[in-house]
Formats: sequence, C-alpha cells, structure tokens
Amino acid sequence: MSNRGGRRFSNNRGGHGGGRGQNSFNPESQFTGFQNGGQNFSRAPLNKPKVCMFFQQGACNNNANCQSLHQYSFNNEIGRLQSISVGSPIFASCMVSQSQIAVALSGKIAIYEVTNGEKITEIQIQGKTKCLAYTSDIAGGTLLFCGETQRGQLLGAIGTGGNIFNFPAAHSVGVNCMIIKRNLIFVGGDDAKVSVWYFSGQGFALGMTIDVDATMQSQICCLEFVGNTLIAGLLNGVVVGWEYNFESNQCAWKGNLHLVHKGKVTSLVVLNDNYIFSGGDDGMINCWDASSGFNGGTLLNISKNKPMQITQMSICECSNGTSLLVATSSGKILWYLLQQSDAKFFQPLNYHKKSITGLKLFENLHNFNGFITTSIDGFILVSNWN
Repeated sequence: MSNRGGRRFSNNRGGHGGGRGQNSFNPESQFTGFQNGGQNFSRAPLNKPKVCMFFQQGACNNNANCQSLHQYSFNNEIGRLQSISVGSPIFASCMVSQSQIAVALSGKIAIYEVTNGEKITEIQIQGKTKCLAYTSDIAGGTLLFCGETQRGQLLGAIGTGGNIFNFPAAHSVGVNCMIIKRNLIFVGGDDAKVSVWYFSGQGFALGMTIDVDATMQSQICCLEFVGNTLIAGLLNGVVVGWEYNFESNQCAWKGNLHLVHKGKVTSLVVLNDNYIFSGGDDGMINCWDASSGFNGGTLLNISKNKPMQITQMSICECSNGTSLLVATSSGKILWYLLQQSDAKFFQPLNYHKKSITGLKLFENLHNFNGFITTSIDGFILVSNWN
C-alpha cells in the first residue's frame, strides 16, 4: 500500500510504508557538477593500428600475420591477469573476498578463485538468480542472492558454513536488485516495491516495504544510496528516491529526478557519496549532484553513433585519474576519464562476445589493482591497471 500526503512511516517489524509526499525533488536543468554536460568529450580515433579484438578475447589464430596490435589497450594501460571459462552463461556476480568471486549460473551459484581459476564450491539454487551481494558484517560473512522462481520471489542467503537462509515472502513477483547499507538489505522487485530486511540472529526478518508512488509505478531494476537517499532506477526509465533515516528506521518518499531514460534504467553508481550516475538501455548516462539539491544533466550518450545498451557501470581511480567504466550488451567496455567539466572518451575495450553482467573492482590482489568482468559468454576476465 502507498501512504498519502507525504506521511512518514517507521514500522520496521513487518509493516508497509511508502508515500507520495509533497517534497519531491526535481532539479533544474542546469547541471552544477560536470558543467558542460559531457558535450566536450572526444571520440577522435587514435593514429595507431587497431587493437586485435580476437587477441583480447584469447581467440586470435593468426599470431604471426595479424596486422592488429596484440595488446589490451592502445597504450598498455590495461593488462590481463586471468581468463576463466565457466562453461555456461553468467547472469550476475559479486566479490566474496579479495580473490574470490561468486557467479550466478543456471540453477546454481559457484565461487571461483580468480588467481588460479579453480572452482571452490557450487550451491544449487531453485530459480533464476539476477543479483548477488556479499557482506562480511552479517553473521560472519553472508552471500545474498535474489531473482525469480515460477512462484515469484527468489530471495535468500548463504552463510559461511554453506547453510542457506530462505527469506519470507514479501514480493508477489520476482525481484531484481539489492543493496546493503548499515547491515540492512534493500531489495527491489517487479511489484514496484523495496523490501527492507535485517538479520535477527537466527534468520532474516522483514523490516518494512517501501512503495514507488502510484503515479509512476514500474518495476525496480537497480538500487543505490547517495548519502541517506535511496535511489531506484525503474523499468519505465524514471529515477526515484526516498530519504531513509537509519537512526529511527523511517523512510519518506522524495519524488523523481527530472531526467528520464528512454527504456530501462540498468545501472546506478555513486562518486564521492555525492554524484549519482544513471545508465540505461538508451545508452544515456545522466548525473545529479546531491549537494546542490540534485541538480543534474546528461553527461554522455554512448549511442550517439550507433545504438548501445548499458548493462553495468563502475567508477574507479587509476593512473590516469578518475575513470568511468561503462559495460554494454555487446560485450564492450567504454573507458571515460572524468574531469572537472566533462567526461573524455579514452578508449574501447573489446572484452566479451556477449552482454556483460558484472563489472567489479579489486585492490591489492597480489599487488595488482583492476577490475573483473563476467558475461553471458561464460567468461570471467581479470584485468589490471598497468
């Protein structure tokens, strides 16, 4: 059910809440962060031979006569540490330790050691897993999974001993995404609701459900926090938010941000707990500044030359500065450098043959820093900043 008139709700023991609220935030069109809205980024080709995409994917059979560069980038900024084939499509992934990654496969979740490619364990799951998340702060270490079954919600957790916790039913249909903050688990579903969970010591209990306003009801595809504002990207292209008070476990509907994607919002990322970026099926990347009342603008359009769907995004620091990595449904990663007033296109990375389903950062893995990608093509690729 949805509250009316902006009523706050605090029933964190199984109650329902939500609200329309009169304090919706609709920032002005002028964007105060990256002030030029990404219009100055350059796609100018480098005057160098083309990098061999088959070499990048480990499949070039013409090593002696290949006319393309056998390296992972134009300037050797990227190196490949490991390529692991799991033999089936990977639907979701998350890091469970500094060197171990969990991947969602058809009917199971497997954990791999990325340094040597060995499979550590495999857990059977009845349903389709769409999202994985790990926290070391709950029950000594917990791997959470969510998705859908023929009956609706798939939502559970795997403890350190391999024991599986099943969550009570809170969604009538499947769920798509989750985020963990301050030991609370926020789960977004196809029913336009966010369920909030906590660990009771014996299992996981429902704290509350939060509703998207009835005027813009749509499936929730991704979740992120910027400060104490819970941000959700919807199937209809809208980005909405709630203010969550972690001290009182109260939540208030704030409204929707003024920029709308043409299609599903697929990814949300945060920079410095201040800027929130949204990416979608339309290839657009929008950004808002939380410190200025969520003023925002369009940062990038990666579909400017041809249609491209964004599947994952990540922001990281490398030798070139703050970078935005954009993963696509074609298997390519686009690398942008975020500067004071724009985002400059750096280079493409032809990584996978099919849609990328995971883009995770790592630090100090045998003194390497970099990122790990997973894909429908069944590969886990481990890369480092040179």
